[in-house]
Amino acid sequence: MPTEDGFTDVADELHARAIVFDDTYLQVAVVSADLFLLDPDLIQAAAERVHAAVGIAAERVFVVPTQNLGAPLAATVPGLPKRDGAYCEYLAEMLASAAIYAARARRPAAVGWRRSEAGPLVCRVDDESGRTAALLAELPVLPARTGRALSADYPGALARFIERQQAELDAVGLLGAAAGAAAPVDEPQAAGERLGALAWAAAQEAT
Repeated sequence: MPTEDGFTDVADELHARAIVFDDTYLQVAVVSADLFLLDPDLIQAAAERVHAAVGIAAERVFVVPTQNLGAPLAATVPGLPKRDGAYCEYLAEMLASAAIYAARARRPAAVGWRRSEAGPLVCRVDDESGRTAALLAELPVLPARTGRALSADYPGALARFIERQQAELDAVGLLGAAAGAAAPVDEPQAAGERLGALAWAAAQEAT
């Protein structure tokens, strides 16, 4: 069925990535998804589902959109079309499912943090064998634009660079407004790889 904008198909399905930290006293879930904005009630709906399924307190479930301006609207913004109710219901379920899966799959790990001189704040999670199993990178930057279009592939380029460094990584997540960068306008993917390299270097120093 065509949308209000006339689109009839989906080029890339929406995916969410989640990580759960649990020191036996406190459990925190962080979910990252390639979204523009989220209304608080959607985050609350997802958090309540997580609490009902795995017991993590709703106030300790954090949902972080990557600020991808090409994502469907899931927020109430003056001057923009009304959000789609069916899509928002699906979205809350998908975000909750990611956190629930992560909670049920958790295992012993060591966690380290590092901020590089270039800016990325990185969380590195190592498993019991010392292998880096997951990385989270916080990159507060603006959407990458060319003279003709907005790049929605910027976070993908960053994540792919990191994944190539260690093929066994279980997860690479982006936190914050990481849908693009103020970089050479015709090279959003190259810009993503450059920041990917910085994030990977910071991760190697995380303690």
